[in-house]
Amino acid sequence: MKRNYSLFFTSLSIIILLSSCAPVFSDLQSARMTGKNNFELTPTGTLTNFRENGDGEKVQNSIGFQASFGIHSKADVRFRFERIWLANGSIVDDGINIVGFAPKYSIIENRIAASLLFGCAIDGAGDIGAFELHPTMLFSFPIKKDKIDVNFSPKYLWSFDPDSENFFALNLGLSASNDLKKWAIRPEYGLCFLPGETGLFSQLSIGFSYNFGLTHKKK
Repeated sequence: MKRNYSLFFTSLSIIILLSSCAPVFSDLQSARMTGKNNFELTPTGTLTNFRENGDGEKVQNSIGFQASFGIHSKADVRFRFERIWLANGSIVDDGINIVGFAPKYSIIENRIAASLLFGCAIDGAGDIGAFELHPTMLFSFPIKKDKIDVNFSPKYLWSFDPDSENFFALNLGLSASNDLKKWAIRPEYGLCFLPGETGLFSQLSIGFSYNFGLTHKKK
């Protein structure tokens, strides 16, 4: 895997967020919906590492935000922006911007939802990388009603570039608040890997969500 690390790392660098480069593969959201006509803003920060055979190294840092608008009680549209700085400057020195757009649909209220992120990376020179899709399932498990949820989100990172590999990612996080309908702190840990390879990326993220115009009814 060591001899393939450069190719592995480079192909990941064009992933949308997500969408880190390594891909930005964090989610920092739950299966809850924003609420019709509501707006939710989530600033985020992420540290990403690469690990293989017990050896690890820092890959990148990123900050960004997600903005979600509820178009229906069961449907949201979400925009995401990430600014990435590589730890070693091996691909770019002035950062990479990642932009993504995702519809999100509730399958079981507050418990299961599906998201389909579409986006690309843009480097410091303005060059656009390959577009990608990140189909994602979002599962939320209540620990304390409307105060603490555990969130699990598996996803597939599919590149439109036929020469790029497709990856899998798994994220596990918390939503914590005194009222999850209004705001939430979102710590999260995740893994991204290429099936059949021993190396993997890990991410540690934090986000803070605030819901504006709270029109949905309390459950």
